[in-house]
Amino acid sequence: MREIRFTRHAFARVHERLGLCLQEVAALLEMERTVSLGHEVGTTRRHELFFSAPDNQCFVVVIDEHDGTIITILPLDYHETLGWKVSEDAQSSARRCFTAVVAAETTAVVAALPRFYLNAYLDLPDGRIRIVNLGTWASEAYGGNVAKLFEDDSFVAEVHRRIAQKCEAKDLYCVLVRLGKKGIPVPLSLSTDDELANNVPEDTARKLADPQR
Repeated sequence: MREIRFTRHAFARVHERLGLCLQEVAALLEMERTVSLGHEVGTTRRHELFFSAPDNQCFVVVIDEHDGTIITILPLDYHETLGWKVSEDAQSSARRCFTAVVAAETTAVVAALPRFYLNAYLDLPDGRIRIVNLGTWASEAYGGNVAKLFEDDSFVAEVHRRIAQKCEAKDLYCVLVRLGKKGIPVPLSLSTDDELANNVPEDTARKLADPQR
C-alpha cells in the first residue's frame, strides 16, 4: 500500500465536494482502487479516477508522482474544462473498482463487536495533511463506547506511545477514533485543556462526524 498525503487544498476539497470522508478517500487510494487517466504534459502530475458511492459519481484525484502528494480532487466537469473529458468506459471501470472494495469488506465482516480504529492527522510544515494509521484497539471491554474508551488511562498512554513511534508530536493536528471502519470519527484530546479537540475546525468536525453529508 502507498502512503497518502494531502495538501491543505486537497484536504479542503474532500470536505467541500465529496460524500466520502477523508479516511475513505485515502483507503481507496491506498488500495489502488482507481483508474489511471494519464499525466499532465510536461509535469509529474498523474490523474486517477475513483468512484464515490454517496455521491453516485466519479471524481479525479491529481497526484504529484514526485512524492505521492494528493494535490486536488476534481469533479468530472471541472476536469473536462481544465484538462480532458473522462470516458464512460473509465467511469465504469472506477465503479467496478469500488464494488470490489465493498465485496472484500463484506467478506471480512465478523459477528463480534468491531475494533476501534485510530488515525492521526498531521499538519506538516509544508502545508500538507498526512494521515497516519495508529492501528486498532479492542472494543469489547468498553461495550463499543468511545467515551468509556477515552477514560482508560492505559489506552491514552498507548496512543501517546504509537504517536511517538510513527510521527512527530509537534505536527499533530488531531487524533480520530472510530468504532469499526465506518463508525463516526471522534476527536481524542491528548492534552488536559482539550487543545487538540478544539483545534478541529467546526465544519471539518461536522463533515467527519457525518460521512454521508
